[in-house]
Parts: sequence; C-alpha cells; structure tokens
Amino acid sequence: MGHLGDVRARPDVVPLSPGDVVLFVTDGVTKARTPDGVFYGPGSDPRLAAGEPVAPDTVLAALEDAVHRWTGGPRGDDMATLALTPRCPGPPARDGRADRPVGGNS
Repeated sequence: MGHLGDVRARPDVVPLSPGDVVLFVTDGVTKARTPDGVFYGPGSDPRLAAGEPVAPDTVLAALEDAVHRWTGGPRGDDMATLALTPRCPGPPARDGRADRPVGGNS
C-alpha cells in the first residue's frame, strides 16, 4: 500500500545474534482467545517469554502447545507459524547493524 502515500516506509533493522529466533505468526495466533474471550499474548506463556536460547522447532512446538492450552482446544481460525534463526550473521557495521542480510551468500 506504499503507493498510496508520498512517504516511503523505511525498513526496520534489528540486529540478530547467533541463537536468536525470529518468529512469524498469522492472526490465528494473535487472535486466539480463552473460552471467556481473553486474547493470547507473547507473555501469556512463561516458557516462551523466558528468553533462553532454543531451536526454532522447539519454539514452534511450545507455541502450538501454549495456544492450544490457552484456547482450551480447537480454534476457529487457522494458525501459520515460521521460526528462523540466523545461520551466519554478517560482520557488524559501524552503526552496529549487520553489513549484509543474515544468511546471505556474499
């Protein structure tokens, strides 16, 4: 929708370190609710909010389990998730950001 405005959006740059996990979720996660209507949130499960290093597949399994327990069973919305971890971060630039995209072939 960038073509609808005069200002071009700038990408957010987030430095990643080995062991970090980037988690992408659809609204099937963010709109998951308890039977009485309370939305699921990132801090809803202390296992996921602990900040301890874990593998992407472990994060996805924990998230699926946490959402299932939060909702008390099946949901009415689909849930798609993707977890990635940097394989080979680029060298830090002078401003602290990576010089090249994480996982790049250069």
